Parts: sequence; structure tokens; C-alpha cells
Amino acid sequence: MATDVRRRDRDACLEPALPSRVAGPVQRRRPVEAGLSVRDLPLLREADTAADAASVVGLCPPGSHFPGVLASFSEVAR
Repeated sequence: MATDVRRRDRDACLEPALPSRVAGPVQRRRPVEAGLSVRDLPLLREADTAADAASVVGLCPPGSHFPGVLASFSEVAR
């Protein structure tokens, strides 16, 4: 979830002291309950390893820079 607070509402953005498995839904609900507009972003995928990066390339939208950057790393490694 990304936060873009255009009006000050400190309490709506405070992080709850909860285990991580439940903090996300609670954190999302708080600004909604405060009357703020909330939108979900597309799911992101991390690329921590070369195998991860190769998997991510297939998920990239047209025009993404990631496939070209990964290919340039492959050329340097040869």
C-alpha cells in the first residue's frame, strides 16, 4: 500500500504495534476509516537472485527497462 496524505491526519497513518501478518490489513483500514481515499497498487515481485530476476523479466510490461538492464548484466558476466 502506498500512502499519499494530502491532509494532515496523524492518527490515520500511525503504524499499529501488531504482528506483521495482521499489520497490513489493519494499516490499510485505518486511513479508510478516517475518510481518506485508499487505492491498492499492483503486487510487486522482488528480484534478489539471478533466478528471481529471470522470472521477473517475464512479468514486465512492454517498455519496461528491467529486461534490458538484466541482459546488460548477462553480457558483462560473459
